[in-house]
Amino acid sequence: MSKRTRPLTLAACLLAVCTCLPLSAQPDQGVLHITDTVTYAQGSAEARKIQAWLERISPAPGAVSLRGTVTVINAYEVPRATAMRTGLRSFGPSAELPRTGDAGQRISIEDKHADGTRQSWKYEWRDERWDLAAYEFHLGRTGPGVGPKPQPGRR
Repeated sequence: MSKRTRPLTLAACLLAVCTCLPLSAQPDQGVLHITDTVTYAQGSAEARKIQAWLERISPAPGAVSLRGTVTVINAYEVPRATAMRTGLRSFGPSAELPRTGDAGQRISIEDKHADGTRQSWKYEWRDERWDLAAYEFHLGRTGPGVGPKPQPGRR
Protein backbone atom coordinates (compact mmCIF):
# COMPACT_ATOMS: atom_id res chain seq x y z
CA MET A 1 0.00 0.00 0.00
CA SER A 2 1.42 3.40 -0.90
CA LYS A 3 1.62 6.32 1.52
CA ARG A 4 -0.90 8.24 -0.58
CA THR A 5 -3.73 5.72 -0.08
CA ARG A 6 -3.17 5.12 3.65
CA PRO A 7 -5.01 8.30 4.92
CA LEU A 8 -7.95 7.55 2.66
CA THR A 9 -8.14 3.96 3.85
CA LEU A 10 -7.92 5.00 7.52
CA ALA A 11 -10.67 7.60 7.03
CA ALA A 12 -12.90 5.02 5.33
CA CYS A 13 -12.39 2.57 8.22
CA LEU A 14 -13.26 5.22 10.82
CA LEU A 15 -16.39 6.20 8.92
CA ALA A 16 -17.50 2.57 8.70
CA VAL A 17 -16.97 2.01 12.45
CA CYS A 18 -18.75 5.23 13.50
CA THR A 19 -21.82 4.62 11.34
CA CYS A 20 -22.19 1.08 12.72
CA LEU A 21 -22.19 2.12 16.40
CA PRO A 22 -25.55 1.99 18.16
CA LEU A 23 -27.10 5.38 18.93
CA SER A 24 -26.38 4.99 22.66
CA ALA A 25 -22.65 4.57 21.95
CA GLN A 26 -22.43 7.72 19.84
CA PRO A 27 -21.52 11.06 21.43
CA ASP A 28 -24.16 12.98 23.44
CA GLN A 29 -26.81 14.39 21.13
CA GLY A 30 -26.98 17.71 23.05
CA VAL A 31 -30.08 19.73 23.75
CA LEU A 32 -33.30 20.64 22.01
CA HIS A 33 -33.87 24.36 21.55
CA ILE A 34 -37.60 25.00 21.92
CA THR A 35 -39.39 28.23 21.03
CA ASP A 36 -43.13 28.70 21.57
CA THR A 37 -44.73 31.79 19.99
CA VAL A 38 -48.29 32.92 20.71
CA THR A 39 -50.08 36.13 19.61
CA TYR A 40 -53.09 37.63 21.41
CA ALA A 41 -55.55 40.24 20.19
CA GLN A 42 -55.53 43.78 21.54
CA GLY A 43 -57.53 44.07 24.76
CA SER A 44 -58.14 40.32 25.06
CA ALA A 45 -58.30 38.55 28.43
CA GLU A 46 -54.99 36.88 27.54
CA ALA A 47 -53.32 40.23 26.83
CA ARG A 48 -54.51 41.47 30.24
CA LYS A 49 -52.93 38.39 31.88
CA ILE A 50 -49.65 39.13 30.10
CA GLN A 51 -49.80 42.74 31.34
CA ALA A 52 -50.42 41.52 34.91
CA TRP A 53 -47.38 39.21 34.62
CA LEU A 54 -45.22 42.10 33.38
CA GLU A 55 -46.43 44.38 36.18
CA ARG A 56 -45.69 41.71 38.79
CA ILE A 57 -42.05 41.24 37.72
CA SER A 58 -41.29 44.70 36.29
CA PRO A 59 -38.57 46.87 37.83
CA ALA A 60 -41.01 49.79 37.29
CA PRO A 61 -44.47 48.51 38.34
CA GLY A 62 -47.34 50.62 37.04
CA ALA A 63 -45.37 51.70 33.98
CA VAL A 64 -46.52 48.74 31.87
CA SER A 65 -49.29 49.37 29.37
CA LEU A 66 -50.16 46.94 26.58
CA ARG A 67 -52.37 48.62 23.99
CA GLY A 68 -51.83 46.57 20.85
CA THR A 69 -51.44 43.03 19.60
CA VAL A 70 -49.33 41.08 22.10
CA THR A 71 -46.87 38.41 21.00
CA VAL A 72 -45.13 36.19 23.55
CA ILE A 73 -42.04 34.12 22.73
CA ASN A 74 -40.89 31.56 25.30
CA ALA A 75 -37.47 30.04 24.50
CA TYR A 76 -35.88 27.27 26.51
CA GLU A 77 -33.62 24.26 26.18
CA VAL A 78 -34.27 20.65 27.13
CA PRO A 79 -31.55 17.99 27.20
CA ARG A 80 -32.37 15.60 24.36
CA ALA A 81 -32.11 12.57 26.67
CA THR A 82 -34.64 14.12 29.09
CA ALA A 83 -37.04 14.91 26.25
CA MET A 84 -36.83 11.31 25.03
CA ARG A 85 -37.61 9.99 28.55
CA THR A 86 -40.26 12.44 29.74
CA GLY A 87 -41.63 14.12 26.62
CA LEU A 88 -41.66 17.84 25.90
CA ARG A 89 -43.44 20.44 27.95
CA SER A 90 -44.95 23.23 25.93
CA PHE A 91 -45.74 26.83 26.71
CA GLY A 92 -48.75 26.32 24.49
CA PRO A 93 -51.66 28.68 23.91
CA SER A 94 -52.16 29.62 27.57
CA ALA A 95 -51.52 33.21 28.64
CA GLU A 96 -50.35 31.98 32.03
CA LEU A 97 -46.67 32.88 32.07
CA PRO A 98 -44.49 30.95 34.50
CA ARG A 99 -43.66 32.31 37.95
CA THR A 100 -40.35 30.44 37.81
CA GLY A 101 -38.14 29.22 35.01
CA ASP A 102 -35.15 27.13 34.10
CA ALA A 103 -31.61 28.49 33.89
CA GLY A 104 -31.24 30.39 30.61
CA GLN A 105 -34.96 30.35 29.81
CA ARG A 106 -36.02 33.51 27.95
CA ILE A 107 -39.42 35.15 27.55
CA SER A 108 -39.94 38.00 25.09
CA ILE A 109 -43.11 40.07 24.90
CA GLU A 110 -43.90 42.50 22.09
CA ASP A 111 -46.77 45.00 22.08
CA LYS A 112 -47.43 46.17 18.50
CA HIS A 113 -49.87 48.98 17.66
CA ALA A 114 -51.69 49.63 14.37
CA ASP A 115 -49.67 52.84 13.78
CA GLY A 116 -46.39 50.91 13.93
CA THR A 117 -45.53 51.84 17.51
CA ARG A 118 -44.08 48.86 19.31
CA GLN A 119 -42.46 48.05 22.60
CA SER A 120 -40.82 44.87 23.75
CA TRP A 121 -39.49 43.30 26.92
CA LYS A 122 -36.95 40.49 27.10
CA TYR A 123 -36.64 38.58 30.36
CA GLU A 124 -34.24 35.79 31.28
CA TRP A 125 -34.45 33.43 34.26
CA ARG A 126 -31.29 34.12 36.33
CA ASP A 127 -30.49 33.79 40.00
CA GLU A 128 -33.95 32.40 40.83
CA ARG A 129 -35.85 35.35 39.30
CA TRP A 130 -36.98 36.84 35.99
CA ASP A 131 -34.35 39.43 35.08
CA LEU A 132 -35.11 42.20 32.58
CA ALA A 133 -32.45 41.77 29.88
CA ALA A 134 -33.75 44.41 27.44
CA TYR A 135 -36.57 46.87 26.83
CA GLU A 136 -37.16 48.61 23.49
CA PHE A 137 -39.62 51.26 22.36
CA HIS A 138 -40.16 52.44 18.78
CA LEU A 139 -42.60 55.24 17.99
CA GLY A 140 -44.75 54.67 14.90
CA ARG A 141 -46.50 57.12 12.60
CA THR A 142 -48.10 59.95 14.54
CA GLY A 143 -50.26 62.19 12.38
CA PRO A 144 -49.98 64.69 9.51
CA GLY A 145 -46.60 65.33 7.97
CA VAL A 146 -45.26 61.91 8.86
CA GLY A 147 -42.40 60.86 6.65
CA PRO A 148 -38.95 62.06 5.68
CA LYS A 149 -38.19 65.72 6.28
CA PRO A 150 -37.27 67.74 3.16
CA GLN A 151 -33.54 68.31 2.76
CA PRO A 152 -32.43 71.98 2.57
CA GLY A 153 -31.44 72.92 -0.98
CA ARG A 154 -33.37 70.02 -2.56
CA ARG A 155 -36.73 70.29 -4.25
